[in-house]
Amino acid sequence: MGHPPGRPAEILSAGAATMDIRLFPKTVTRLVQYFELLKIWNSKMNLVGDAPDDKLIEQHFLDSLSVLTVLEQRTEDRGQRTEGLGTLSLLDVGSGAGFPGLVIKIVRPELSVTLVEPRRKRVSFLRHVIRELKLSGIEVLPVRVEDLEPEALFPFITSRAFTGLSELLGMAGPLSPKGGLVIGMKGPKGLVELRDWQTQSAAVSSFQLLETKRLFLPFSRAERILLVFERKAGL
Repeated sequence: MGHPPGRPAEILSAGAATMDIRLFPKTVTRLVQYFELLKIWNSKMNLVGDAPDDKLIEQHFLDSLSVLTVLEQRTEDRGQRTEGLGTLSLLDVGSGAGFPGLVIKIVRPELSVTLVEPRRKRVSFLRHVIRELKLSGIEVLPVRVEDLEPEALFPFITSRAFTGLSELLGMAGPLSPKGGLVIGMKGPKGLVELRDWQTQSAAVSSFQLLETKRLFLPFSRAERILLVFERKAGL
């Protein structure tokens, strides 16, 4: 088990480097601002539970960064440069305190991001962070994802431990274009959910499994599973 350095900026930089993700100094500064705001609000409304700084950063911020490896790989697979992410949009379902959607936006500011979070206090927190960090190209929708009108389709949809896999894919169907990706962020039990989906729902689903990515957080070595699905053509 690794031991993270003490200061938030050092923890973020060291953890990201272990994950082969480069963070620019300005990005680290913004993530630390976000982290400090999270701690202030967390003391009042228990956004993510109480934990030491290093655990909060690893379990939420660094965990969120793991999605970038999938986003960038799949973008490159489609012949688009990483810088071209600005032409794409991401929907984060059940954002809570902003994980992973708000972290992704800070690290990849050229990506258009929509956060869906129905709980009023969390919406207030997310909007406060967006204002304080002066982020553009990001909005918070204070609704349930089931109530979204499919007026816009999102090439990338993320969700972190929000709901069961079958429920997530059912919600994402109307909002995902042909070839769109849905990334479910899970703990080790995600493999059980995947087996259940494959047994009960895969044959009639509008999605197909592209990748099961097994990861370990950089310091605690806690296991994470990324389940990556692609919207089928014609369904």
